[in-house]
Amino acid sequence: MKKSFVIWAICFLTFASAVPVDEVEPSEETKNADIRKFCRESTGITLEEIEQLRKDPKNNVLESGKCYVKCMAERSGVEKDGEVQMDVAIVKRPEGVSQEDVEKLISECSGETKSDDLCERSFQRYICFFEKSEKKITIT
Repeated sequence: MKKSFVIWAICFLTFASAVPVDEVEPSEETKNADIRKFCRESTGITLEEIEQLRKDPKNNVLESGKCYVKCMAERSGVEKDGEVQMDVAIVKRPEGVSQEDVEKLISECSGETKSDDLCERSFQRYICFFEKSEKKITIT
């Protein structure tokens, strides 16, 4: 792909559901921090393991790391029941990234992930994105 592009950033761009008018909507940064915290706590992943995912996601990743990837994708709305939600990924794609680029990468990587284990499936898709995207993606 010709454009520098961080596909997994899509997973971290979340939108709030409707809130009462008198409530202040949290910033994207706050929502993303809440997702990261929830996923860390629910999977038991350590900060060291997250750092390992950032540096080299193919090297000695524990189950907690794989489930962290799944949690991040699901909580952002990009995955549901182990499948990428193409419409959500397209809407949440980073500015400057074409719909066609998103569709192509997701189609290529979804075909390579067949595991019945949903954590493994999300993780294998993440590895595919990491390998096929021009700019290496990271988990935050």
